[in-house]
Amino acid sequence: MSVLIVSDYVSSDESQWNQLRRILRAVAAQDFNEPAEFLLVENEDSAGRMPADIPQLLPTLSIVTSASTSSYAMKNEGARRAQAPLLAVLDADCEPAPDWLRHVVNVMRRHPEAAAVNGTVTYAGRSRLERLLSLLDRSFLNQPTTGDTDSLTPSSTGFRRDVLLDHPLPDGNGPFFNKLYAQQLIRRGHRVLFEPKMRATHDFEGWPFEVDLRRNVGFATIAMRLADREMPGAWLVRLRHAAIPVFVLGKIGLNLWTAARFARVHGVSWYEVPLAWALAPVLRCMEVPGMVAALRGDTIGKTAFR
Repeated sequence: MSVLIVSDYVSSDESQWNQLRRILRAVAAQDFNEPAEFLLVENEDSAGRMPADIPQLLPTLSIVTSASTSSYAMKNEGARRAQAPLLAVLDADCEPAPDWLRHVVNVMRRHPEAAAVNGTVTYAGRSRLERLLSLLDRSFLNQPTTGDTDSLTPSSTGFRRDVLLDHPLPDGNGPFFNKLYAQQLIRRGHRVLFEPKMRATHDFEGWPFEVDLRRNVGFATIAMRLADREMPGAWLVRLRHAAIPVFVLGKIGLNLWTAARFARVHGVSWYEVPLAWALAPVLRCMEVPGMVAALRGDTIGKTAFR
């Protein structure tokens, strides 16, 4: 088993290193008794600023440096450098539950036909707003039991290394082309699974993080479909800007369904679900600037996401 730890979000140095310390301690505490290698993949410049104590938190940790600052490129580089046939990929701001790695391995072994498996990702839920945003940002992947999914997010994911080497993550447009990647794997005959017992807690850095996230999600919604006309809903981009309300309304509908169905998973009480429903249109409208940028052929612009 190889575990890749990669940062997909640029915080201030102090915050970034404190996050990484917490994640490495959680990885070191996994209740997994089989041999495993641990690779921390980082951009060359950031690796040069890494505090000396960090590699000591996980004594078997190897540091892999990359010339790229892209999260997907660094994950692809980590896969090339890894040795094991199974990979567990974790963002450096995503804290795994103590049994996370065990569930990654177990589900991949039970389903040898699966190319990748995603798990449950939540925010810590330190406030009501954070719990609601966890539900609205993260529940699109949720399923009550192990089964097929048509999307994935490589923040807490198991991969077969040979599949990832043959079909690298799509670099060049940010870390939000997850649905495109999953769809391409499925069209090539692979299975993509969801395992609810694979639990991890993603760091949440407040409203600026949410604004940046939504702009990136909106950009990817359009850019993925411009890049691959076999994507579900790709025909809509022929309508240009008229497609934006259709995507927004469809995403609001998805939020209404998943918020009601998976509220408890994200620590949201039944009486708070209407608040999530009220917040969903606001968040989806925040994606519109990213959609417009993609339709214009612009880049996403300044973002903390790699």
